[in-house]
Amino acid sequence: MQDLANLLKARGIALTVVVYPYGAQISDNRLANRQIDIYRDFCALNCSKFINLFPTFFAAANADADWRTDYFLTNDFHYNANGNRLVFKELVKQLLPPRKASTAFR
Repeated sequence: MQDLANLLKARGIALTVVVYPYGAQISDNRLANRQIDIYRDFCALNCSKFINLFPTFFAAANADADWRTDYFLTNDFHYNANGNRLVFKELVKQLLPPRKASTAFR
């Protein structure tokens, strides 16, 4: 990651890192973890933006008893269409100016 950050910096390209949970992390109620800490610390020195999607998914799971089937592919750790939509909506909020985010992809 440091090599990537150095390359992008040398070319004037901003780096954004996004972390997101696997279903097992949600099941085990692991909101805080080493993955978040490592990338937050890395981004403090190397990134223009660090986005943590753990709170977004934990809030969705707390509001939806069927969160695993509603956000993940069956017997898989990848997001389904709803899970990807949740990621997308949060990234729109975090990355687009508020004026654009309020009208984009409702």
